[in-house]
Amino acid sequence: MSLITSTFEKAFGNNYPELRQLLVEFGEVKSFKKGDFIISEGEAAQGFYWVLKGGAKVSIQTKTKKEQIVTFLSPADFVGISAVMEKHLHNKSAFVLSDEAEVLFIAQQDFYTFLQRHPKVVLPLLKHIEEKIERIEKRAAQIMRTTIEQRLVYVFIMLQKKFGCDENGFLEFQLSPKDLANFIGTTRTTVYRVLRKLQENHIVNSDHKRVQILESNRLQEMLIQHAT
Repeated sequence: MSLITSTFEKAFGNNYPELRQLLVEFGEVKSFKKGDFIISEGEAAQGFYWVLKGGAKVSIQTKTKKEQIVTFLSPADFVGISAVMEKHLHNKSAFVLSDEAEVLFIAQQDFYTFLQRHPKVVLPLLKHIEEKIERIEKRAAQIMRTTIEQRLVYVFIMLQKKFGCDENGFLEFQLSPKDLANFIGTTRTTVYRVLRKLQENHIVNSDHKRVQILESNRLQEMLIQHAT
């Protein structure tokens, strides 16, 4: 079974046959290394991408030229769809953080040619966009109501759920203190301080390069306590 087929079945099962046909027949597998841009903010959209392997951060540049991370990509996530559908420039960047990544590229012209014959293919893509917007809005609302410590806890839970941990509990997808700060809206100094507190309580372990989850249940409890 190809990586395209296995990723699709894990994400969609036997649903959306038109989307499956589009990806299998017109998709071009592209490989990226850590530090590569999949798409760059401000560039013309040539097509959209579907992640098969690895992970990336999606970010925008604020008016003050500061990076703001809005979400992360993992296998079965799309990026660049809205720019292709609206035929405008990409309004965000996708930057590879894993050691390597494989993504499926669907050229804009191929997409529109296929769309004319199979209009139903747009339904799961629009659903994906709507779900992504809803997740981002929900996270933004949650962050506004929580402390910096709880925001960092949320990120660790999210990364553990989205990418998993190795046999020793280290997050498979590691973020630098700078990326953590840009995601939760704080400074690296504050991230270091909160990490130290979590380590002192034996909830996580960190050498500022890798984060090891020691007590998943206690991380969950910290969020539950806030919600109640």
